[in-house]
Amino acid sequence: MVFTDVSEASFAQARVALRKLDAQYGSEAGYMQSVLEDLASRETIICNQCFFENKIEYTEERMQLCSKCRKEIWHTAETFYHKVRLFRPRVVIREIFQQGITISVNQAAELLDVANGTAALVFKQLGIVVSRLNSSNGVQVPTQFCTSVVSRRSTETPAREPPVAEEFELRRKLQEDSKASEVVPEVNLDLNEPQQKLLESLSHEPILFEELSRKTNLEPAELTSQLMFFELNGIAESCPGNKYKLADSLNLAGAFTDPSQLAKAQSIAKTFAYFIKDYFQGVSRKYLQIYASIHRLSVDRKSFPPNSLRKLCAAHSHISYEDILAYVTPPAVLLVAPHHNTS
Repeated sequence: MVFTDVSEASFAQARVALRKLDAQYGSEAGYMQSVLEDLASRETIICNQCFFENKIEYTEERMQLCSKCRKEIWHTAETFYHKVRLFRPRVVIREIFQQGITISVNQAAELLDVANGTAALVFKQLGIVVSRLNSSNGVQVPTQFCTSVVSRRSTETPAREPPVAEEFELRRKLQEDSKASEVVPEVNLDLNEPQQKLLESLSHEPILFEELSRKTNLEPAELTSQLMFFELNGIAESCPGNKYKLADSLNLAGAFTDPSQLAKAQSIAKTFAYFIKDYFQGVSRKYLQIYASIHRLSVDRKSFPPNSLRKLCAAHSHISYEDILAYVTPPAVLLVAPHHNTS
């Protein structure tokens, strides 16, 4: 693993943060107690055996007996901390991200003396927690804008194909679905009458410019202008031989209401790409949104005041290994522009 100057500087910050956290919690038992304290804020817990609602007994133990049937009830069961054996790695990674410090999976494993797989699991679980939050500062960016960082294979990568083939395969499937439905995809733009006619004249099969002019009754200059508008908004794309068709990515990208929105999306995607290359070198397409969430933790500091990530994790349900295997980034990834002021 190659570490950049940026990631090395963050790693130094993480080491300082770890020393402070260890001084605060003291031991693995101290880390566990901090989690049990967080989970006790639920006040009551349901027994899985008899479904009796018990008042949570906050003690140094991870479990208590049901007041009705005397069955063991585990405070961490089906929570973010379900069956966790060591709390220190999970709490430390959570708190490092809470502070806006970014480290790679390899650095986290080295820092905490755990396996890379353990660190990667926590990264993905935290990423999923954050990905489920709305953001007023977020922009839905087509994943095709992020292919420069897709350099790792996943279970979704077609056999004997490069990692970026995941994106092409997704677009191909969406195109087939669109053809099978024989419905013109919805475009979230306020189109005028000529533009609406042009949209209805396009399909996923390339059509000659002259044929489009005939079908829409638009003069060549006007048709050229409208096609350029469609291309900028991800609705149409040009093909060899002066032909045009509906964009393969139409259902992925949505539509941008003006070129400035497209430029903003591309700019945010570029910022995200720099971040990934600085800290992770590359990721798989499958987990783009998870790493976009880690990027958000780094740059969207106003949305994550002190202890916010701690509270989110305490309130979140269990994210299993099977959930992570099944996770696939949708056709558009939520990215955020950096806030200049920090929390």
